[in-house]
Amino acid sequence: MINSNILSTLLLIFMGACTNPKTSTDETSKVNSVDSSANTAPAASLENCYRSKTGNSIVEMTLTEKDGLVQGTLNYLPEAKDKNTGAIIGRMTGDTLLADYTFMSEGVESLRQVIFLKTAQGYKEGYGPVKDQNGKMVFEDPATVDFSQSTELLKVECNSGKL
Repeated sequence: MINSNILSTLLLIFMGACTNPKTSTDETSKVNSVDSSANTAPAASLENCYRSKTGNSIVEMTLTEKDGLVQGTLNYLPEAKDKNTGAIIGRMTGDTLLADYTFMSEGVESLRQVIFLKTAQGYKEGYGPVKDQNGKMVFEDPATVDFSQSTELLKVECNSGKL
């Protein structure tokens, strides 16, 4: 488990990196998998992008994974409601991503847990009872989270625009 000081430091480093413009090349966006046979330097983490659209409401997520740590951005852009935009940082356990989501909504920064189930096409968000734990909303029991009620975020090319 990551302690809060390490998590805060990693989040600050990630958020600082996000202020720089993206410099993705065509070659990077065409790569779909990491070559696990490389025995020299560790493979660079690749950015993967996911998106869902229901009516005019959009959820978009970008993820990179390196050495078991998953980080990226998560944006909820609902039609006619306040948007939530922010950063996620967490770990994959099997096919489940449990992450902290630091986001802005109505000018207020908040922190809550999010959980996603990896599927063949992308990710499905899980929902379940939550509780306040020192100012952070966390799942009461991540093992009982329901993934059946969410729209699947499908893998898309990064920087590809709209669905």
